[in-house]
This record gives sequence, structure tokens and C-alpha cells, in this order.
Amino acid sequence: MDQETRTCQNYKNNFVIEPEDFNFYDKIKVPAPTWCPECRLIKRLAWRGERSFFKRKCDLCGNENCSYGTAIWTSKDSMDVYNLRSSELCFECIDCFGCNRLMYSRECNACSSSAFLLNCKNCTDCFGCVNLRNKNYCYFNEQLTKEEYKNFHTIDNGIS
Repeated sequence: MDQETRTCQNYKNNFVIEPEDFNFYDKIKVPAPTWCPECRLIKRLAWRGERSFFKRKCDLCGNENCSYGTAIWTSKDSMDVYNLRSSELCFECIDCFGCNRLMYSRECNACSSSAFLLNCKNCTDCFGCVNLRNKNYCYFNEQLTKEEYKNFHTIDNGIS
């Protein structure tokens, strides 16, 4: 059988079915596809729910306004997160629990108003810190006064 060009039922764009593909379809006794490869992939992966967007409170887990995340539990207003629990206003966080206003951070517990943290616990107003416990106003693990941190904070990064 020769190469054949078909029109996708979903997006109406053209796609090509090669002779090898026809041989495979005959071998497994299925008809040739009517959707393009991209649409078939989207359809196959859709059941996974890998990335979810909740426009309202989710009945299953209690999330509210969370988008593009996986393993999100009882959190709200967060985006691009993985394994987030009991947190609010988080962005690009992984394995964070009980956090608030946290960005670009991993493995943090009870941290707030901070960014670029790794393995920090109960930290507030910290930036670029690693392995801190119960700290406030730190910049790359260096302790600052509240005034020094607020001055840096408003000038350099705009996170409030």
C-alpha cells in the first residue's frame, strides 16, 4: 500500500500515513487512524490528569484555584507545583508543606514570603537559602536585619 495523506477529524489538518504504518495496522487488525499523531497523543495522555486546573474548590482534595500541578492537597491559589500540601500562593515549588507566598523552592515546611529556598523549615522573608531552621530575613544564608532585608527586597527582586 502507498503513502496516504488524510485529514484529521479533530483539527482538520493533513497528516501522512506511511506504508509501514498500514502494515502494522493490518497486523494488529485495527483500522487506519482518522486523527493526526499529535491529537492521538493528547487523547492517550488525557486520562492521566498529570496537570490539573481547578476553577473551583475540588470536591476530592479541597484545592482551590490551583493550576498546572501534580499531587496538590488542600492548597489554594498556587501554580506550577509538585507535591504541595496545605499551602497558599506558591509558584514553582516541589515537596513543600504548610507554606505561604513561596516561590521557586524545594523541600520546605512552614516557610512564607520567601523565594529560592532548599530544605528550609519555618523560615520567613528569606531569599536563596539552604538548610535553614526558624530564621527570618536571610539572604543566601546570611542573617540580615529587617531593615537591610526590606531594602534589598524592594530594590533587587520585587517580591513582597
